[in-house]
Amino acid sequence: MNNTFESWTKEEFLTYLMLYAANIDGHISAKEQKIMGCKVGETVFEKMREQFETDSDYESLQNIIAYKNNYLQSENALADMLAEVKNIFFADKVFSEYERQVALLIEKLLK
Repeated sequence: MNNTFESWTKEEFLTYLMLYAANIDGHISAKEQKIMGCKVGETVFEKMREQFETDSDYESLQNIIAYKNNYLQSENALADMLAEVKNIFFADKVFSEYERQVALLIEKLLK
């Protein structure tokens, strides 16, 4: 696990979480990338994409678990973050059962 998570901003953590969700099928589509870039800015998106690409799946989960308490201290903060994750799943205008189940797993991971 890379210890750079200690200096992540809220936007950087959100971007990392969205990248994790977008990559759950093994591929991050151009639409998903565009949504993330528009949400947090291209500079933040590229920085976190580079970090995400160097991390293993285990490291990604460890980063999310280790960092979640910094920005998810209320139900509203959690709900807002999960809404952004769901926006990534809706990039193709379909929220499949698989994506629904992954969203539930991410919610449990963040609680």
